Order: sequence, then C-alpha cells, then structure tokens
Amino acid sequence: MADLPDYYTQTAISEAEAAGLKGGLDANKSAAPVSRDIYLATDTHILYVCFTDGAWVNMNALYLLLAGGTMSGNIAMGTKKLTGLGAPASQNDSLRYGQAEIRNAEIAAAAEIAYEKLDLYLGIVNLDIAPGATIAYTKLFLTAQIVMADLAAAIKNAANGIVVLDASADVPDAQIPDLAAGKITSDRFPVDRLPAMTDEKIWKGTGGNVEEVDMPSGWATLTVAETEVFSGITPTTWTDLDLSGTVGSNVALVLLKIGGGSFSGVGVAFRKNGDTDEFFAATSVTGVGAALIEGLTNVISYVFVVAADATGKVEWKTGAALDSRTVDIIAYIK
Repeated sequence: MADLPDYYTQTAISEAEAAGLKGGLDANKSAAPVSRDIYLATDTHILYVCFTDGAWVNMNALYLLLAGGTMSGNIAMGTKKLTGLGAPASQNDSLRYGQAEIRNAEIAAAAEIAYEKLDLYLGIVNLDIAPGATIAYTKLFLTAQIVMADLAAAIKNAANGIVVLDASADVPDAQIPDLAAGKITSDRFPVDRLPAMTDEKIWKGTGGNVEEVDMPSGWATLTVAETEVFSGITPTTWTDLDLSGTVGSNVALVLLKIGGGSFSGVGVAFRKNGDTDEFFAATSVTGVGAALIEGLTNVISYVFVVAADATGKVEWKTGAALDSRTVDIIAYIK
C-alpha cells in the first residue's frame, strides 16, 4: 500500500498579525516598542498599539469613552440628540431645554410674556419695551446707566433735561439742572411748599440756601397763657409751684395772678425757686414786682412778676391758709 501524503496546516505570518501582546503597569510598558506590539496597562486601563517602531498609540484616545475624557475637536451629531444632561452649574456648562437662551427676535409679538418672567439682569434696551408695557423702573436692572438717548422725547425739555417725573421719584439735587427757569427770582414761594419746621427754630439764609437754626439767645418770646396752675389751700411756708407744664423746663419771666377770694390782711409772696431772700410780711402784700388791685367789693386779685428757675419752678407762701384760692399764669417771656 502506497504511503499517503502528509497533511499539515501552514500558518503564514502577515502584517495584520500581532508581533507581541503584553500587559502590566502603565509605567512598565516598553520605551522602544516595535511595530505590531500591543500593551494593556492594567492600572490605567489604556490599550497601547505600536504602528511605527518606537511609538505607542493610545487607542482609548481615539474613541469616545463612557466616562471622562477630553475632546480635541468638534462632534457632528448628524441630527442626533444629547439626552440626559445634568443641570448646568457654571457659565460653560451645556444648557438643558428649559434653560436655553431665548433672544428678543425669537419671541412673537403677541406672546404676552410677563416682564416678571424675564431675567432683567441682561441689557434690555428701550426699543425692546413696548410703549404700553408700563414696566416700573424699580423692576429694571439700574446698575446699567440709562442715558438721555434712551428716554422718550416727551419727557425731555429743550436743554435735554427731564421735565416729567413720578411724584414719588427721589431725584438727587445734583441731577436737577441749575437753570434760571427753575428758580424763584421774584414774588414769594408758597409757604405750603416749604418743609415743616422744628419747634423753636427759625430759618437762616446760608450760601444761597435756607436752613433751620436756633433762635438767637438775645431774643425772647412773649406768650399769653391764661392758664390756671393752682387751685386749693394756700401754703404758709415757702412751697414749690411748678409752672413747667406751661412755660417749659427753662428760665422764664412769668406774670402771675392770684385770686378766688379776698386776701385782706393776708400777706402773699413769690420768689424764684432756690432764692433765699424772704420777700414776705405776714399781713401785707409783698413780692417781687407785686401790684395790688382792690375792687369795690373787697375781692382782691394780686398780680406778680416773678422769675422761674431752669426747671420752670417758683416758690410762694401766704400769711394764712386760705381755701379755694387760685393761681393763674397770665403771660410769660422766655
């Protein structure tokens, strides 16, 4: 029987075959790879292939990874979508559908979008606002300066100043034109247009303006009071009489009247609070600047001029305790 031919398979090595496949730490890959070497870095999970002797090619960098990575060129989506985007956290993050920027030209004229829904931080110019929008100026982002060119002609005068203002607008004096037409050059300024004054103050001209100042110390005001300050039994020892409720807690020259019945034969005296002079005789009318008026019916009223101290008080006494007597302030100067 003749020998049968030997059958065997011959495997030819071609350019497409790997010359070597190794793995290990990324730092341990060969620094001088040869063509068709393959290396898998087990710590960084990067697959390296050598196409040209001496140079590795990072195969991971040639394709989109499922996690991480940095693009070095544009991505053409071919009408496909990017879905499942996270919320943007910084200016360069991708926007989701609900946060896409809408430009003014993309809003239909009849859209009727409430201005409260707009982000007014961005620059909305005068031409973007319809004349009937009635947007309150407090809603505008006013850190950006509004120039005169942005204002309608109807609210400007020939000198390019504002002539129509909301009555509640607080316009600094420096922004009001210093023009003769805006000043009072004759006649009188209505009193009701002046600010309310503080009590006991006067106006003084200073540098062309008017300011409140204290009344000069040399001035005194006469006030007619006709106010009762005592009613009851008269004191027989020097006793404080508080007049401050009428004349104030201050020094004053006071005109007093005592009455309510006869003082015949009974001495009456007043003095400044704290004064140690007696000014008194038990059976005769005495006092500082005292005057006596006696009626035909013997009902007597005494009138005294006396100084009150810095607290608005005087002292007084009578030669006998008389009931139902009164003390009135007729007038005072302070």
